[in-house]
Amino acid sequence: MTLTPAMIATILGRYPNQKGERIILDPRGIHHTNVGASGNFAQEVRIHRDHSNLDVAESLYIVDKLRDMRVVDRHTYVGAQGAVVQAFQGTRDGHKGCHTMPCQLILGARFPFQLLQNNLFLQRTIQVFARCTWSSESINAMDQILDWSEASDFVEMYKGAVREVLRGQDPTEAYEDFAGKRAEVMNQLVKQVNGAPLTNYEAVMLLGALSVEPGGEIPMSPREVEHRLADRREMEGLNQERVAIIEGYAESDRIIPNAVRSGELEHTVQSEDWTSGQQQSSAGSAGSGA
Repeated sequence: MTLTPAMIATILGRYPNQKGERIILDPRGIHHTNVGASGNFAQEVRIHRDHSNLDVAESLYIVDKLRDMRVVDRHTYVGAQGAVVQAFQGTRDGHKGCHTMPCQLILGARFPFQLLQNNLFLQRTIQVFARCTWSSESINAMDQILDWSEASDFVEMYKGAVREVLRGQDPTEAYEDFAGKRAEVMNQLVKQVNGAPLTNYEAVMLLGALSVEPGGEIPMSPREVEHRLADRREMEGLNQERVAIIEGYAESDRIIPNAVRSGELEHTVQSEDWTSGQQQSSAGSAGSGA
């Protein structure tokens, strides 16, 4: 999907910590809702996580190229917040648009897509942070738990990978380190959930009735939550989905995507010309800090 100048202008008008609705790139979902949906829950889990792994790697290649262009450097502040842009949303048949990135990255006092005014750069960088798969609502909820809760905190892990790239680490190595650490956490979770009952807190999270992500939506009323928690069959199904997600993620996280291992994805990012028709921000103006 190619973003229009008007859509890009709207997106560039948002800044970190600014309140407002998420900007939806494709409100009707006509370009995106086939991404991930398969009718097979285990397959949807794997598709979603495989897309997530690729997109995390792509974002690190973007950061590396910005560092090479001296737009950012080792002193640039690295932050994170809830999503600002989203490919599509909406809920239908228990599915919704699930973000593939763990968070919306902040570099300095800006989002990455605000650092250069170049169309190729804007198209790639906006869309990588907006990307979603059309996946089960429980997959989206599990992502929130894993990405933002203190027990796993994949957002902080991702920020650490970005910092290492800013310090000069090869982005492929930074991705492999990130993936390895994430796989360790997932392997431990596999051991913990096998045979362990679903807690009320986990059930509430998986129902989408509680948000860990900053600014996340909480669409369910307390009465509906209470009613669904009392549904034994639904809770059993939710527990099965929890186990399937964790096991599927653990399996995906052990595999380095072919496009990363072969260098194809890095080459695709590096081959784009981001210098024409743009007003470059200096590393200093991008902000400093750890």
